[in-house]
Amino acid sequence: MNSGKYATPEDVITAAILTLEQQERFGNFASGELDRLLAEGEQSIEQEGTLDGDEALRNRRERRARARKLFKRKQ
Repeated sequence: MNSGKYATPEDVITAAILTLEQQERFGNFASGELDRLLAEGEQSIEQEGTLDGDEALRNRRERRARARKLFKRKQ
């Protein structure tokens, strides 16, 4: 609160709880790891662009179908 970032003790508690919830939801990353991964993702988007959602789902389904076929052949 001394820094002025939080107006009340309740704001501090709320921020702490939200941080804990995010850690539980996204996993335990080493210090700076999540920031590094996000930066890599942003750089990838800048270099390669993004996929249309339908195209991404189609690609995923095709990869899963190929993986299933390989798995069945090995059995």
